[in-house]
Amino acid sequence: LWGRMNWIGRKIHLYNVNIGLYMLDWWERYLFSILPPLASCFFCFTQLLKNSPFVLS
Repeated sequence: LWGRMNWIGRKIHLYNVNIGLYMLDWWERYLFSILPPLASCFFCFTQLLKNSPFVLS
């Protein structure tokens, strides 16, 4: 258990250093980490609505 948690902690640290998030506050890090998946979900949803034959437009 401790070895796995240490491995996860190292991966989070590498992510923060490689992306440049280590200099941000905790809430800025979370916001930055949530925005790309949220934007891709929004894009996929809009494309689904745009290309769906069941949507009346």
